[in-house]
Amino acid sequence: ALKLLRLSNSTVYNRGEQCDSIKKAVLRIGGSQIKQAVMNLSVIDQFSCSDAMGGLDTKHFWEHAIACGLIAGRLAKPRGDEFADSAMTMGLLHDIGRMILAHAAPDEYRQVLETARSMELPLEQVEKRMLMMDHAEVMDRILRTWQFPKALFNPIVFHHLSAGNIRRTVPQESQEAATLALANCLAHAMLLGSSGNETIYPIEDLCDMLRLDPKQLLAIEREVPDETSDLKFSMLSRSDLGSWTERDAEWADAFGCEFRPLVVSLKPEFDSIRILCERLKDPMQVGKPNIALVRIRNARDRVPVGQALVDAERAAGVENLPVIAISAGGELALEHGLVSKRVNRNMRIPFAMSRLVRTVREVLEEQERTLSAAA
Repeated sequence: ALKLLRLSNSTVYNRGEQCDSIKKAVLRIGGSQIKQAVMNLSVIDQFSCSDAMGGLDTKHFWEHAIACGLIAGRLAKPRGDEFADSAMTMGLLHDIGRMILAHAAPDEYRQVLETARSMELPLEQVEKRMLMMDHAEVMDRILRTWQFPKALFNPIVFHHLSAGNIRRTVPQESQEAATLALANCLAHAMLLGSSGNETIYPIEDLCDMLRLDPKQLLAIEREVPDETSDLKFSMLSRSDLGSWTERDAEWADAFGCEFRPLVVSLKPEFDSIRILCERLKDPMQVGKPNIALVRIRNARDRVPVGQALVDAERAAGVENLPVIAISAGGELALEHGLVSKRVNRNMRIPFAMSRLVRTVREVLEEQERTLSAAA
């Protein structure tokens, strides 16, 4: 009952006046939503019993889930309140399969996590290879057992598919599945919690598939971090929140150097790398960019992205920045004439955060050696 009251007074449902009774909380949340809200809170309670389960940090796990739910709800809002409510529930529950695997086989799942981190691979890929199933597949049977609405099943089970594979696999529920998939990718890029998977995914194709308004995405970037912070206090036990750490601050510290990126792409509004770097930015940091991260979606982009880089450097008052070219296969680079005098690396996306940190360090160290040798 106390959590229901806190939930009704969170930024998601708050209408100005504080709720001070369960009756008011039910009226504010809404009759059609209250059953789902209670079920969501029950699931969270069931899997929040310890700080670590099979190597998973439960605090960061639920922060990621809450962020994903909030983002999914916002993405679905233009389709109506009912769609937004379902989307939020899907976001909250999308990674519960990981908790179930970690609870059922803690030692084995700890090895899965360690392997994913050491090999810098997406966690779902390592789950599949080592356990012969991933966390999303576990959810099909679990959701049926828990008697959740059938409309939730496929979007949760297929939330790691690409936009093209979503269209082919679940054509009748492609919008719902793409909404959840994008929400998950955005929660990763915004470094809001962690489900144990420290991977950054591309989002352009999902944004195109959903015909997302750039203004909607900017509002999500601006508002969801604070909403997530507020809602985690409403939905989780306050005793669980004492030693909470912020993932964006932890990763910013992990670079161990001045990281002032100039991010360049042809669709910056739908670029997960730009979103990531905005979250890593220190508002107190001053100075011109010292490294360029360029997103190349296909071979046709190489020339226009190269020109965009030159234009962005000119606007920033710099030239010949060291550059990391990021593409799906990690093989696309800027044209030779543009990188021949630069320190440069290629990197694939999806990528582990640890891979980005390591590559940035290598590039900046080589740049420093190059400048010292030329002096």
